[in-house]
Amino acid sequence: MNGLILYRLITTVDQQARLQRLIEAFTSHRMNVVTVQHDQVIRLLETTTKHFFSFAYFFDEDRQLALSLQSSYGLTVFNEETPINIANDRALLSLTLRNEGIPTPQTIVLPYTMNQSILHQFNEVQMMLSSLAYPFLIKERFVSDNQPVYFIRDLKDLTTTFQMVGLKPLLAQEYVGPVSRKVVKVFIVNRRPIASVEVVSSSTQDVIQRIRFPSSHPVYQTAIRTADALGASMMLVYMLVVNLRTAYVYGVKTNPNLMELEQVTGVDVHTAVVKSIKDAIGR
Repeated sequence: MNGLILYRLITTVDQQARLQRLIEAFTSHRMNVVTVQHDQVIRLLETTTKHFFSFAYFFDEDRQLALSLQSSYGLTVFNEETPINIANDRALLSLTLRNEGIPTPQTIVLPYTMNQSILHQFNEVQMMLSSLAYPFLIKERFVSDNQPVYFIRDLKDLTTTFQMVGLKPLLAQEYVGPVSRKVVKVFIVNRRPIASVEVVSSSTQDVIQRIRFPSSHPVYQTAIRTADALGASMMLVYMLVVNLRTAYVYGVKTNPNLMELEQVTGVDVHTAVVKSIKDAIGR
């Protein structure tokens, strides 16, 4: 069984270690993998015997490439284009979750006109935000690495934020305060919660630690429903858990850092992922 591991760029020792651990996991299950950069994969497929590769795993997400590999080359892709697309569009994610009855913080998608500041529509925006109590959050609609989240305490904060980032697609989201709240991430593989962690924040840093719930706990059930709603075979679900009962989904990632999850929880996450892919290809 031959497959591809697709990456955009490996620039750090940590990325190299993560990639190597993934290769070893596939190899230990007798699955041959070739690592290739995103911009080289089409050339590789065009010069390789048809159907030589049966699957592709995205170390770095790329929605358009996932779609191309699925539709033009018949590869089984992990994850597919649809969950990647939804995961990286906060507005689409909020709508998808709401349609499936999955709890999520109230989200208002703000109007966007290319190359024009949202301040030109400020009166309309104020009306749209009237149902959202201060404080709330302003986020960019499309997810990217190291992206700031803006904490809006009053009208002055809102105006200042729009002056800084008003040329980008934005949304406003309800702020769920820290009282009785935990930030929890659950990794789902084939509708099973494989690993779960809590993010504990201080004034200087965020610390990730293991947290576990009973198998039937609402946190796990919400994570499973989220993966189902997006059609993802594997996914890290980000939740705000209030009073250890109600879980509000505020984000997802289709290609999380498996090594970090493994180190924090002690769970062999890589084996769960590889076995899932092997079973899917076998079916």
